[in-house]
Parts: sequence; structure tokens; C-alpha cells
Amino acid sequence: MKYHFYQNIGLLILINLLIKPLYIFCIEAEVQNQIGDQAYGLYFAIFNFLFIFQWILDPGIQNFNSQLLSKERTLLQETIKHTITAKVITAAVFFIGIGFIGCLIFGWHLLPIILLMLGNMILLSFAVFLRSHFSIVGSYVTDSILSSVDKLLLVLALGYVLYVSPTEITVLRFVQIQTIVLIASVLVIGICFLRRFSGVELKFELPQIKSIIQKSFPFALIFILMSLYNRMDGIMLKFLVDDNSLSAGIYAAGFRVYDAMNMIGYLFAGLLLPMYANAITHSERLHNLYDESLRLMLVIAILASFGTFFYSGEILSMIYDNVDDRHIGVFRVLSLSFFSVALTYIYSTLMTASAKLKIFNRLLGLGVVVNFGLNLYLIPRLQAEGAAIATFITQGLLLIGQIVLVFSTFAFKVDYRLFFQVLSIIAVTIAAYLIIQSYLPIHFIFQLCLGAIISLAYILALNFLRLDTIKARNLKEN
Repeated sequence: MKYHFYQNIGLLILINLLIKPLYIFCIEAEVQNQIGDQAYGLYFAIFNFLFIFQWILDPGIQNFNSQLLSKERTLLQETIKHTITAKVITAAVFFIGIGFIGCLIFGWHLLPIILLMLGNMILLSFAVFLRSHFSIVGSYVTDSILSSVDKLLLVLALGYVLYVSPTEITVLRFVQIQTIVLIASVLVIGICFLRRFSGVELKFELPQIKSIIQKSFPFALIFILMSLYNRMDGIMLKFLVDDNSLSAGIYAAGFRVYDAMNMIGYLFAGLLLPMYANAITHSERLHNLYDESLRLMLVIAILASFGTFFYSGEILSMIYDNVDDRHIGVFRVLSLSFFSVALTYIYSTLMTASAKLKIFNRLLGLGVVVNFGLNLYLIPRLQAEGAAIATFITQGLLLIGQIVLVFSTFAFKVDYRLFFQVLSIIAVTIAAYLIIQSYLPIHFIFQLCLGAIISLAYILALNFLRLDTIKARNLKEN
């Protein structure tokens, strides 16, 4: 089995660093600049509410599908017929049921926006589901390229409206353009899918569909619980702070950058799940894959977390028109939260691949309770910054819990050398940024890059990524 982990994840990161940040920082952020924090805060609250119920749209089907077919690829053609049909049924339930509830909560005057947003989530879910089959069969390059189709089209379409057209952007128009682009994206991905997996047809066989949904539910529960503790803050800010969604908008500004950094972790998870599932019965291969992915994610987490923490004000001011201390305070806390959440992608994906989900879901359930309690206490007192602190504490506790679960499940041994190497890298990174900020009066982008270069030089000097080992193994596998 050829993993070539660094090559695959490197391609994923390269493609997404070229396109997706353009959308997030030049398009989505500009939408918030033009419509204002309050209007965007309302959109943010609605989006988070709908996102929490996305488990109805995909009750674990995608993760179950990846976990199963990575081990038994011969089942792919037969399984696809039923999984696509199951997703069509769950999409209809999601659209009708959550659309009705959403209008009851946010108001029937927002019906067009809510229905379009629901439609967008359905389209995106189908795009991701179809794409996942390319990773299952090892076509990581195709999966990487298709993962950016929607964002590339959104950059072009919304970029024209925001920067060229005299048409004023509104929340409704923003959502309408997303719908048109997502339809085009699903068509492109669908054509590639049909060419790669010819002969696929929908098949309505109720017993098989029911069986798939039942087997998928433990995977759906993971999504439900993770969505709750990741997204409830935006909703609670809307209803616990009486400021016409302003706090939700302030939080959304920092959360956007935090969420953008999380894209790398999400891509890791999508790539790692079929790899972990395939290697789950080979302890040495599994440990090597775990070690490689963990080391690379640690490097990314350290550089991203501390770089954005030290230059939070400068980064936000470059993206948004109106930035004050509230925006900066929120983003600094979320920056530190990224270190924990980035690493949880490694551990949560490994637990998902193992299919030992009962105890994992209990841990996530505890995270939901902790996050809800912290938000309930902190938001009325600290508004948006309280929500950020709740995220920081919850993600840290969940990381510790997931590490314990993985080590007990797979009998991994504690690598004390790795632990102290990580502490030294963090210390060097912090010291580098403190010295650079104090003694080098140059533009912050140059300061940020210089600090990252110093940290990377130290990482390479430690042989932390073990590039020589990876290269030797890949040559041997070839």
C-alpha cells in the first residue's frame, strides 16, 4: 500500500491555500464589510442553526461509506446505489423539516433566505459525498482538485458583484449566488463521478436503505455532537445578548479566520479516514501513519496558532474595515483554540476509522454539556469574548480526552521525546515573535514570515518531520 502521505496532503494544502483563502478573506469578509456586522451576524446565526441539523441531511452516511469501502472496495458499485438514494430521502426530510423549524424561530419573513441556505447545504453535501469516492479508491489528486471547484467559481462570481458590478450586495443576493455556483459545482463533480464510476443507478430498496442509515447513525452522532459544541456559540450570542446580532457579527469576524485555518484539519481528516481504515489491522503501518500525520499537524498548528495570536490586530485590520479591541480579543482566544482543534482532527479521525464510537460519542457529549454551560455563563458577562473562551476551554478538554481514548484503544506508548520537542518548538516560536516584534520595525507580514522561517529552521534541525524516513519508505514501496 502506497501512502505517500506528505505528497498527498501537500497537494491538498497547496490547492486550498491558493483558492479557498481568496474566497474567505477577499469575498466572504468583504460581504460582511459591505452589509455590516449586524446583518452578517443574523446570517451567521441562521447558518449555525441550520448547520447543527445537518446530521439529518447526512446521518453519518459519508463517514460510514468511507470507513466501509476503504476496507472492502469490491462493495463500492453495489453500495453507491443505495447510499445515494438514502441521501436523496434524508435531503428531502432536512429541507422540509428544518426549513419549517427555522422559519418558526427566525421569522417567516426570512423564508427565502432560509430555504436557499438549506438548498446550498444539500448541494454541498452531495458534492462532498460524491468527491469522497475518489479518495476511497486512492484518487487523491482528483479529490484535491474537485474540492476547490465551488470556491473557485464563488471567487469569480461574487468577486464580480463585490468589486466590479454596481449592484449592491445583500444577504439574499449573497445566498442566491452561492446556490447558482453550487449547482454548477455539483454538475462538474457529478460528471467526473459518472465517468469514473460508470453504471451507477439509483435503487430504492427500503430494507437496504434502512440498514445503511442504522449502521451510519453512530457516525451521525459524532457529527451532531461536534456541530453542537462548534456552532452553538453563534446561536447563543444571537439570543443571549440583546444587541441586534452585533456580538454575533463580531464573533463571526474572528471565527471566519479560525474556520479558515480549520480547513487544513478538515482536509487532513478527509484524506486520513480511508487511510486509517485501510491500515487499522496493521499496527506498524497504522502507527507510522499516525506519527507522520501528527507531526505535520503539530507544525501547522504551532505556526498558525502563535502567528495569528501575535498579529491578530494586523490580520483582522487587513481583512475588515472596522476593527476594534473586541474583534482582536475574540480572535486571539480563537487563535490559541486552533492548536487544540487542529490536533483533534488526527485523533477523532482515528477513532472514527476504528468504528469504536460508543465511548467516543460519550466524550463528545460531555464536550457539548461543558460548552453549553460555559457559553451560558460567559456570554451574558463577556459577550463575544465569552463565547471564544468557552471554545478554547472545550477544545482543550476534548483534545486531552481524545488522546487518552486513542492511546488506550490502540495501546500507543507515550513518546516523551516528541512531547519535549513540541514544547521546545513552541518556546522557540514564541521567543522568535517576541524578539522580532520588539526589535525589527518592519511590516507585520515580513515579521510573521521571518518568525515562521525561524521556527521551521529549528523544526528541521530537530529532524522533527523525519523527511528522510518518509523518503526511504516511499522508495521502498515503489
